[in-house]
Amino acid sequence: MSGGIAAASPTNGSRLWVQWTLSNRGCPEIVAFAGEIDVANADDLVATLTGVLGACTERLIIDFSAVHFADAAGATALLRVHRHAQDRSLRLDVVCSANTPRRVLTLTGDDEEVEFFDSVADALRSRMPRAPQEPAAAGI
Repeated sequence: MSGGIAAASPTNGSRLWVQWTLSNRGCPEIVAFAGEIDVANADDLVATLTGVLGACTERLIIDFSAVHFADAAGATALLRVHRHAQDRSLRLDVVCSANTPRRVLTLTGDDEEVEFFDSVADALRSRMPRAPQEPAAAGI
């Protein structure tokens, strides 16, 4: 099951597209963005994601792999959402390239606060429980 919205920027005409995937429990699982995140739509990003987080029970993956530009306002918006998730004891995994918005957060020193992944598959794998380890055989 999936849904989506498109939020238009009133000042520069850029668009930020949003689409999400729901888990079998009806909770948002992956929210994917495409376009630009800047001062013109950063508040829209925060409003969208805090709304989605209200329906989450454990974790949310934010997929920024199709975002081709993010400025400091976009990085700050991501930090605001991350802190909102922490306040609700939710895990937030962020998928993005080294360029956007990870680069901005790295430059400001805030990249340690957010867990980044290179792909949605990597983020999904991080959620899977690890198989129990066999105890080492004594004397071998």
